Amino acid sequence: MPTRRTVLRTVMAAGVAGGAGSLVVPSPAMAAPALLSLRRPATASSTLSPATPPAAAVDGNPGTAWTSAYRDGQWIQVDLGRTYSLTRVDLYWGAAYAMGYELQLSVDGTHWTTPYMTTNSDGPGLKTPLATGDQDAGFAARYVRVNCRVAATPSGFSLSEIQVFGLPYVAEPPGSLARGKSATASSVESPHFPASAAFDGNPATRWSSAFADNQWLQVDLGALYTVTSYKLLWEAAYAVEYTIYTSADGATWQTQFSTDSGYGGDVIGGSSGYPPSRYVRLNAVKRGTRYGFSLWEFAVYGG
Repeated sequence: MPTRRTVLRTVMAAGVAGGAGSLVVPSPAMAAPALLSLRRPATASSTLSPATPPAAAVDGNPGTAWTSAYRDGQWIQVDLGRTYSLTRVDLYWGAAYAMGYELQLSVDGTHWTTPYMTTNSDGPGLKTPLATGDQDAGFAARYVRVNCRVAATPSGFSLSEIQVFGLPYVAEPPGSLARGKSATASSVESPHFPASAAFDGNPATRWSSAFADNQWLQVDLGALYTVTSYKLLWEAAYAVEYTIYTSADGATWQTQFSTDSGYGGDVIGGSSGYPPSRYVRLNAVKRGTRYGFSLWEFAVYGG
């Protein structure tokens, strides 16, 4: 299987409503990842006292901290000011740490992706729930939220620092070649979730398969195109193992991307562009949930 660096070298960035958590690759001329969260606006579901505000978690001072009310189900959120390609998030937990929490990302503050969650965090100190392991690939987001589900102590939750690192963000190419085109699938969960819903340009509609592994979704572009990139916007029912193919005739296929460690969210990848293709197919092999496979959108770019 190719590494993430190899597979995503020609990725284009995401930026539609509902498209949080996209893997993106900035241009080679851009600088190394920078600290983006320092003294950015921060909000939270609760604060224990005026001495422990959300701003204390992004002030660069390890001696100050945000502390929540003494109950489960609290959150803290940072607004980076604009969308960036995030490469790493470091959380510095105090003694009142979260045993169960989620890291959530959003480009618009409304639609969220969860690239990391745990129900058994092992203690206070530094935790890194997001690290791409790559200096040129990241997750597109403006808002970063730590959703604290279950406290490890009776004292709520406390974070001394949230440090978010990333790169400038690159805009997505306009116009999906697949929008409104003829689509087929191996199965649908119900008539409310047809194959065509993944290609209608509406992030509120989706294709959803039967609750089984080994399903596929295909679009006919109607003519031959040079396919240069694509975007998968997964619903919560994502694929862990899947492959994307292109074909000129619907009989001979070229593999454009393959993974056995998918994580949901937005996945945006480059395509070889040669030979020209008319058909694009997703073969979803292994489910990430007990449900089937579900995509809000499957966009195809090129010309």
